Amino acid sequence: MVKRKKQPSREKAAAAAPKRTKNHKTKTNPWEAASADETYEVEEVLASQYTLGVKNYEIKWVDYPETTWEPLSNLVGAVALIKVFEDARKQAEADAKLAAIALKSAR
Repeated sequence: MVKRKKQPSREKAAAAAPKRTKNHKTKTNPWEAASADETYEVEEVLASQYTLGVKNYEIKWVDYPETTWEPLSNLVGAVALIKVFEDARKQAEADAKLAAIALKSAR
């Protein structure tokens, strides 16, 4: 009879393993190091896109050099900045349509 060493439980193995992102590089984001009472300030909303049916915004954080893509649920205190961004985007789309119509009529 051969005796085997007892394998550690999956919970212990998972707790000991480092957490990884999809590309297996650990990254620090503003919310990873934050405790429940810490918040980060949004400097500017740069862009928006849909990912898997969820609208995400590219956010420039105050005192943080990188931008991140965040769903609206993570941006509780930035509703006013998101409204400013959406209004500016809608105005730019309207201006582009008017310019296209003017260009067609000039021909």
